Amino acid sequence: MDTLPNGTEITWSSQAAGSAKAKTGSIVCYLPPNESADDKAREHAAGRKPIAMEGNNRSSVPRYLVALPDGPTKKSLRFYTPLASVVERAVRPRTA
Repeated sequence: MDTLPNGTEITWSSQAAGSAKAKTGSIVCYLPPNESADDKAREHAAGRKPIAMEGNNRSSVPRYLVALPDGPTKKSLRFYTPLASVVERAVRPRTA
């Protein structure tokens, strides 16, 4: 599997409370198996408002750490850790 570069905008589907939702965000970094998502998120968020982590800190499968602006001012960050096998490059509509 080829890894996507940092900064790539990706999309994936997550499920909670019985409903699926598409999410889109930018890759912070690739997380190989057993690497700490919390440590990488803290490095990325240095100097920003408190962060929120959605997903497990460690996993036995490859994932990406993805950051999305959060809160009313979008100054804090929320991190997600989708499996590398389920993400796709986000497709932006072409502008004329």
